[in-house]
Amino acid sequence: MDEVIRTAVGAAGLDPAQGRPTVAAGADSKRTGWTAVRVKSAAQSEMDAVCADLELQGWTLNPHPKDDRPDASRSYKRGGWYLLVSTRGKSRAPSTVSALTDSQSCLTLAGLQLNVSDIPSPRSPSASADPSHRSPHRLPGTPRTLPPPAASPRTPHGEGFTSRSTEDDGL
Repeated sequence: MDEVIRTAVGAAGLDPAQGRPTVAAGADSKRTGWTAVRVKSAAQSEMDAVCADLELQGWTLNPHPKDDRPDASRSYKRGGWYLLVSTRGKSRAPSTVSALTDSQSCLTLAGLQLNVSDIPSPRSPSASADPSHRSPHRLPGTPRTLPPPAASPRTPHGEGFTSRSTEDDGL
């Protein structure tokens, strides 16, 4: 996976040695990454070049229907690996990067290997019918969320500050 990153970074015209790994070598075989401080005005075109090379290497872009900005992070998938490519400016740079100036950006590639069988699946409707899977805090047949509180004489809108009336004190 590290070779994939080095190849994509090199194809973008960058020297992989100018950046640094985000995960210590040998620390975690299921995570990898690379980051480098770049000139802000060039960071987007460098990210575009990295992404173009990833697609040439056979990585599939995961669509982001809610975020189609040209400068949005991009997520790729191949096999059991997922790779996020992003640029971040001064206010959103990773904490592992020293302070950026207004003219700098951080180009980051972060890879994660996921085994789908390791991710628990949501409970199926038949599993929730089994009493042993029910929450001890909910009675059978009650909704998962409670409706808003009803209005009361003390709190006209059913919430907030409750003031005591003089009738309660016997005055």
